[in-house]
Amino acid sequence: MTFRTTLMAPLVFACLPALADWQVNNDSIVAFQTTKNINKVESHQFKHVYGSVNSSGAAMITIDLTSVETGIEIRNSRMKSMLFDTDKFATAMLQAMIPDSVMTSLEQGQPTRFTLSGSLSLHGKRVPVSTEVLATPAADDSMVVSSLAPILVNAADFGLEGGIEALRNVASLASISQVVPVEFTLILNPE
Repeated sequence: MTFRTTLMAPLVFACLPALADWQVNNDSIVAFQTTKNINKVESHQFKHVYGSVNSSGAAMITIDLTSVETGIEIRNSRMKSMLFDTDKFATAMLQAMIPDSVMTSLEQGQPTRFTLSGSLSLHGKRVPVSTEVLATPAADDSMVVSSLAPILVNAADFGLEGGIEALRNVASLASISQVVPVEFTLILNPE
């Protein structure tokens, strides 16, 4: 569910100079929040996000769903097996093509804001996604790309409603939200 946002962030990195290829740095963060029992909000993240943006602007970002970190081991295990079904769907993938105008617009030290559009593949479904991002070149030639607002990922778009219901039942909760806000900060390094 949260991968929609996560995958979009790496695409922003594609805005770097048009002649470079970029790799997603291990320090990148994709985070999401869940809400249970109407008003109990908890923050989580994926520890492994990887991918690349090539010199023509084609971006492919992968989120390792088995790296979900909620701060509670049993919840991590349940999300992997009951929600994401990581035995069959171990990753989520964002694909996008960055327009030439964006690829050539970034200048050293000048942040660039734009709409990133592409598709998110999660749990056997592929859904169009779009979000506003800010790409900022750094002095070390890397690029930092951040979401400007949470991306709302709807479980129904990816057929995850059953998994959410299973989690609700096993934890004896009154409710778990079907819509999850996702935020990211991605660091791209030139190859």
